[in-house]
Order: sequence, then structure tokens, then C-alpha cells
Amino acid sequence: MEDERWLNDSQLLLLDCLVYSDITVDSLNFEKPLGEILQQYINDPALIENVKISGGISKDEMMVVIKDICEDEKMYNMKIGPSVDDGIRGTCFLDEDGHATVAFRGTGGTYKQWYDNNEGFGEIETVAQRKARKFIENLPYNDIDVTGDSKGGNLSKFVTIVCGYKIHKCLSVEGQGFSKEFKKFYAEQLKEYKEKITQVSGKYDKVDGNLIEICPKNKNHYVKRNGDHIFGHGVYEIYLTNKESMSRNNGMLVDYVEPDGTAEKIRAFTRFLSEHSDTPFVGPALEFISDYLGNWAGIFFGFWNIKDGIDSKEELFFILKDSFFDYCKSLIQFAISLADDSLDVIKKGIDAFCDMGSNLFEWICAKFQVGEKYAYSNPLVVVDTYSLKNYADRIKQVNETINSIDDRLDSLYWRVGLLDIWNLMCADALTGHSWRLDRCARYLYETADEYEKIEKEICGIID
Repeated sequence: MEDERWLNDSQLLLLDCLVYSDITVDSLNFEKPLGEILQQYINDPALIENVKISGGISKDEMMVVIKDICEDEKMYNMKIGPSVDDGIRGTCFLDEDGHATVAFRGTGGTYKQWYDNNEGFGEIETVAQRKARKFIENLPYNDIDVTGDSKGGNLSKFVTIVCGYKIHKCLSVEGQGFSKEFKKFYAEQLKEYKEKITQVSGKYDKVDGNLIEICPKNKNHYVKRNGDHIFGHGVYEIYLTNKESMSRNNGMLVDYVEPDGTAEKIRAFTRFLSEHSDTPFVGPALEFISDYLGNWAGIFFGFWNIKDGIDSKEELFFILKDSFFDYCKSLIQFAISLADDSLDVIKKGIDAFCDMGSNLFEWICAKFQVGEKYAYSNPLVVVDTYSLKNYADRIKQVNETINSIDDRLDSLYWRVGLLDIWNLMCADALTGHSWRLDRCARYLYETADEYEKIEKEICGIID
């Protein structure tokens, strides 16, 4: 049972939700209890329309958070302490006994923070993590509880390790892991402080599986989450889904479930990349992730707050254009560098992302009926299957030519002298039947057949 002097899981989750609003950084009278500051929104619900909220939490959902905080006596009487809102957002809350709790917000939909997430693949610490450490170090309190959702969960785990002497406990909600470089650099601190960390994630969450997890296995839990689908992520739904259960268990999360299989694949893949960052195969992959995927994630996930890092739509266009060509070039170089002994792990990673893509496509089709609408407007599958089969034939002809050359080289072994035997062996070693070309031809044949089959099925349904 959690010591009642400290906030329980339910209370920490409410703070994680609250810091996705700007109430805690824009409140003018911090001498008032938290409940009094929030009560004005209950008295006049129209005020919530002026509050900026991120994290996928709606204004109605934030009102639920506000009401639940006001109904909790301990939380009602808390005071708002120092805050940081410079690239990261974190707020310190103080209870009546002077105990401090810091809640870090997630990315909040900002370009810079999504880019910072991907920088974590190969860095000891990122800009956002250094800001979080500075904030904790400057607080005049010890035995601090830290918590946060998503990126905020990562920041809360980070400060628990690097500022462990000031931290009482950490609750990370769906926070991503860390790089191999971080694990090596802070090895001693990890041994000393990692037991202070607990992590909870939704069953289908994909974020917590990224990179190396530092939370002890026996304290890394998965829980049910309303609205679970392939991209199920966010603290509010975790709070709401487990609210009744926590009320029966002294405010603690106890109803654990097994994680989704796709999340496990992503976890294994990203952990492999991070743990093998010093190998010739993984090095280019991590550079690719940091330099290009970081930029693209910042653009596509941070687009609703373009002003943070991008000044105009025109600038956004040029970033997209430039990074797209760089992305394609790096992807080709990355593919060429693949080592055979790593292909199994890569396949698992590709399978995981394919699973996510397939599930997302099914969800979109079911929700918007896009497949049915498109089929009626476009009853033909616009793919030139004849060309696909023609390319496959040409690839087979290339392979047959290579085989012919190889046979002719083999016949020369009995005709050349000792001085030429080495050159012949080198040439022969590079010439032979290509199973890769076989696979390419087979893929083109099978793809053409599948498209023709699907076209017939669609036409049959419409007719």
C-alpha cells in the first residue's frame, strides 16, 4: 500500500493530464490552492474555451480532470510551485506537508520535441533532457516525486537517474527508453536509482517500446485503455479506463494485462538498433533515424503547432522537399549496407510496421468506407500487370545470360595456364546464378497475379 503522505497513481495521472493545459503556467495567483484556481472553470465552464490544451485531450475531457482534482481533498489543497515552459513543460506541485511533485508534459504536438525524440537514438542526452535536469537541480526540494506522459515519461525517468539523490519515486506513463550511450555513461547511477522507477503503458502502446528500457521488468506494467487501437497512446484514456479500479485499490493501478504483439516487435527492433549502435550495420541506420526520420516526425506529428520551429507553410514545403530527397538517398545507402546476419531482426521490425500499416488501413476503411467508395468510382485496378510480367521475363533472361557466362568461365579452367588461373578464379567467383534476381522475378509474377485476382474480385462485387 502506498504511503498516504505521497500522491498515489490516480493523483499522479491527473497531474499528467493537467499539464497538457496552460493553466499551471499561466495562473496568476500561485498562493491559492490548486482547487481554487481550477474551481473557476467549474463555476464558469465557458472559461475552458480560452485554455490551450494538447496531448490529444479535448476540452470536455480536461473538464473531467479538473472536476476530479477538485473532488480530491489532498489535490485541492496543493499549491502550484515553479514551472518550466521553455521547449519542455514541467510544473512543480506542493502538498500541505511541503512534499514536491513534478509533472512533465509530453511533446505537446511541437516540431522541436518530436525531432528531439529521435535524437535520443544515438545521444547520451538530448536538449530536452538537459533542460529537465536543470529544472530539477534548481528546485529547492528533495524527495521529489516525478511523473510524465509519453515524452514526459521519458524526462521523468531521465531525471530519476541523473538527479536520483533528489528523487523519491518516478511514475512514467508510456515513456520511451534510452540509447546505448546513455546506458553506458550512467551505468553507476542506473544501478543505484533505477528501482525508483515504475512505468505503466496501454496494452497497444508503441512509444514505450522504443529504445532501451531502464525500468526494472517487475515494475514495467501494461494496463487496459479505452479506445485501444494500433496507435493507442495517451494518459487521459489510461486514467479514465482504470479510474474505477484505482478507486477500489487506494488509488493504485493494479489491473495489469499483457502487451500487444506488435508493440513487442517494435521493442525488440529498436532495442537491437540501440544496443548495436557501434556496428557497421547499425551505425548508418541510427544516422538515418536521427537525421531524417527525426525531421519527418517533427513535421508530420508536430504539424498542428508549426510556429514552434517552422515560420510558414512555404518553409514547411521546402523542408519536406529537401528532406524527402535526402531520405530517399539515405534509404538506398542504408539498404545496401544491410548485413545478412541482421536480416532476421530487420524482418521483425519491418513485420511490426507492416502490421501497424495493415491495421491502420483496415481501421480507416471501416471508419470512412473508403474502399467501397473508391471501388464504385474506380472499378479497375490501375496497374499494368503486363509490364510487371514483362519485367520479370527480362530479369529471368539476365539471369540466364549470367548462367551462360558462368558455364563458359568454368570451361576455361582446362585451357589457361597457371599464371591466369587466379584471375579466372576471381572472375568466376563474382559470376553465377543470382537467387536475388530469381526472387525479384518471382515477386513481380506473384504481384501481377494478385492484382489481376483482386481486380476480378472487385469487378465481381460491383457487378
